[in-house]
Amino acid sequence: MKREREKSEFDRAINTVSESLEMSQSPEALSEDPDLAAFYQQRLRTLADFFTSLDNLVAMILALDSLRSSALDALLRKNRDEAQN
Repeated sequence: MKREREKSEFDRAINTVSESLEMSQSPEALSEDPDLAAFYQQRLRTLADFFTSLDNLVAMILALDSLRSSALDALLRKNRDEAQN
């Protein structure tokens, strides 16, 4: 439950960054202050890249945790089966 909530909050943050990037690329933003729009675009792209890297890192950690858990279960089962024989 907590992971799902955290994932939805993270997804919301990613979506907000994407929406903000789109806004900074709008004709209105570009015509009002092109230098400021370019600055925002650069920062928002960097933030989006960071979020993508962080999301990939968390996915990798979760996969490794699942692998660790499966390996531990298999080891315990093997030891139990050997002890019974």
